[in-house]
Amino acid sequence: HKSELLITVLVHNFSEYPFSFHNKNLQYIENNHLIAEHTFQQPIPIVEQQTSMPWTFIFPVLSIKSSPSMKDGTLEIVEKLN
Repeated sequence: HKSELLITVLVHNFSEYPFSFHNKNLQYIENNHLIAEHTFQQPIPIVEQQTSMPWTFIFPVLSIKSSPSMKDGTLEIVEKLN
């Protein structure tokens, strides 16, 4: 879509607290190879505690590091070190 990378996942929040992806840095990885990385700053719905929801993360063109095969990929939250 517009040369952007769309990754659709089912998000599970097993914790007792609501969770948001706002200002979270996410990486899309295939076979231990970084495909895209982006910090999501636009308003993203909160995943309430003990719930699941589908969501599509849109990685802008400039966040894509290499061409995806769309096989065996994982989406990971990267914790920022202070």
